[in-house]
Amino acid sequence: MTFPSIRRLRTADCPAFKQLRLESLLNHPDAYQTSWEEESQKSDAWFDARIRQNVIFGAFTPEARLIGLCCYTRPQKLKSAHKAIVWGMYVAPDYRGNGVSLQLLNHTISHARTRAHILLLSVTSSNLAAYRLYQKAGFCQYGQEPDAMKLGDIYYSERLMFLPLR
Repeated sequence: MTFPSIRRLRTADCPAFKQLRLESLLNHPDAYQTSWEEESQKSDAWFDARIRQNVIFGAFTPEARLIGLCCYTRPQKLKSAHKAIVWGMYVAPDYRGNGVSLQLLNHTISHARTRAHILLLSVTSSNLAAYRLYQKAGFCQYGQEPDAMKLGDIYYSERLMFLPLR
């Protein structure tokens, strides 16, 4: 497999971003704090604003198909602006197991390193593949939030992780 190219999403990528983001929420409802039901009702303008207001890197095939996302934001408040927070990571099923996730994550870390002091994320405790990916990239667990999310009648805990950037 040819590794994809990684670049920051632009507003022209909005339709592909919306499609892949909704796919991620539909396929893995236990991995995200938001739901497909909530985000599928959002307008194209809302998704466009997500691209403009966050840092979203996409992995693209040589044919320019968006196959992966890694999203982060920085708080706007002065006292917490030194942090960056990963809020979305996803790679299409056909492209998993080939290093795309790590490539996306490393690209995001490199970008955040020049802008933030620490990178934070949370991962559902049952998502061991993602947890191992974050560990491989250097993230350390600093806590766990019990019952962080409820999906139907099931509660999910989340591991809280950090990566010092400087």
